[in-house]
Amino acid sequence: MPDPTLLQRLKERKLVQWAVAYLAGAWALVEATGLVVAQFHWPEVIGQVVTVLAFFGFFVVLVLAWYHGEQGRQRVSGPELLMVAALLVVAGVALSMVGGSGGVKAPTQIATLGSVEEDRPSIAVLPFQNRSGIEDDAYFTDGLHDQIITHLTKIGGLSVRGLTSVLVYRDTPKNLRQIGEELRARYIIEGGVQRAAGTVRINVQLIEAATDEHLWANSYDRAMSVENLLAIQTEIVEAVADSVRAVVRPEELTRIATLPTQSLEAYDHFIRGNVFYYGWVRESNNRAFEQYRLAVAADSLFADAHARIAMCYAQRVDGELYEKGEEEEELLALGLRSAELAIRLAPERGGGWVAKAYLLRMLNPYDMPTVIDALRVAESLDPRDHEVHNQLSAAFFVVGRDSAALAHDRKAKAIEPDYHGGPKRRAMIAYLDGDLAQALDLFDTVLDLDSDFDDGYIYRGLTKAAAGDLVGATVDADALRQLGPPTQARAFLALISALSGREAEARAMVQEFAHPDREAQWARVLTALGEGGLALEYLEDGRVFLRLLNDPFLDPLRDHPRFKALLEKYEDDVER
Repeated sequence: MPDPTLLQRLKERKLVQWAVAYLAGAWALVEATGLVVAQFHWPEVIGQVVTVLAFFGFFVVLVLAWYHGEQGRQRVSGPELLMVAALLVVAGVALSMVGGSGGVKAPTQIATLGSVEEDRPSIAVLPFQNRSGIEDDAYFTDGLHDQIITHLTKIGGLSVRGLTSVLVYRDTPKNLRQIGEELRARYIIEGGVQRAAGTVRINVQLIEAATDEHLWANSYDRAMSVENLLAIQTEIVEAVADSVRAVVRPEELTRIATLPTQSLEAYDHFIRGNVFYYGWVRESNNRAFEQYRLAVAADSLFADAHARIAMCYAQRVDGELYEKGEEEEELLALGLRSAELAIRLAPERGGGWVAKAYLLRMLNPYDMPTVIDALRVAESLDPRDHEVHNQLSAAFFVVGRDSAALAHDRKAKAIEPDYHGGPKRRAMIAYLDGDLAQALDLFDTVLDLDSDFDDGYIYRGLTKAAAGDLVGATVDADALRQLGPPTQARAFLALISALSGREAEARAMVQEFAHPDREAQWARVLTALGEGGLALEYLEDGRVFLRLLNDPFLDPLRDHPRFKALLEKYEDDVER
């Protein structure tokens, strides 16, 4: 019987079927890995390793199919082992090459900065230098600096230090290694801006903090236009991401490169307004507001500027920054009008939706489903906006969805490392769950981060009082008085008076401040004064967040049928 031909042998061992089946499976695996790596911002090397293994796995399958096909031998032979071993050695060498080289210079691993090593490259953008020699251009320079930080933050593969953290390093004598260690940033970006005679020059360099090694640098000379300024910012983001091997997804780049306005004058005012926007004091709010008003005067269709005007109105009310004679409801109505205009002009941009949600929460803080719906739209449009997640966390917290609240806190923190909402939310949850020891530790942390945080003193004082430490609660009350307590602190101060035996003082405060507004927060004070029936009226008339019905100072009311009915009502509202 003649020896079978090669074609017959291939057919007997079904080599073609094995090869086709493997290629289909390997292609699906590589594609799925690419999607997962991009979605979860895993290191790019994972995709490279899978691709190399899939490639060499093909030849391993061919060897196994030849020897173990349907008609093949079932025992392992010596030549088969040698071929498989050789293929595995070659694959190992290829993997070591993938891990140790690449088109972009690999950043040096520094043991002393091991504490800042993260899943994502950490970057701090130091304040840019104004090289124009004109003082007025400093605001333009600072505005561009803020924009570049904002755009880098939109890249999910990067961990970017926030504006507040880096501003303290303006004109600092500290070296980059010190700055990197303090900011827990592996990479530092430095730059300068000069504009003159209708042109702009922007110099930028990326440096590894631990070694002072320059990984990338470029100088951009362009004619002054919004298109050119945005193109420069986009090119900087792409170059930085490429240098630190961060994946930039197409939709992230689209958000960065989308032109917000054609007017250079409007854009100039807008980025100047952003310099003051984060101040959260009356003067900063007024200056930001004025710049945004000038921006929309130059371009009435500038949606982002209208959204920021709305946010300024919201800040005025939320931070009690308004001028004498301004009415809260009027300011909120004006702000909502600006937010809705921003949405009509550009429904695909998230700023208007965020502002609308913020204002709705203050206009009707009990209609959280509407607020959450607006924020969900904003999240779908810009999932890398930490303010969206901050507000979603707050909204979910007040309706008792603690796990969702904490999940959005984590997202906000991942986007903005300076974000401190997480400890505040966890502290509030611990307090309302009755875990007073943990709540006290967390409120201590919160006040270490922000010693001017009014609510921190209020709720730390409430925690101490609930634990029986009236002396400590009084200390927090005194600290709050020195800060110039806002209106929401009056109920806390009255409660401390009631618990400390100064009943007449507490009743006087109830008479002066509580009865006109009948706000639910005064139910704590009325309960402490033995006025349970009146406290229930306040809870029923003034309405209250479901989560705050867990407050320990309302425990004496908990078994009352009216309180149970109230609790059931709000739980039904949340379910709906």
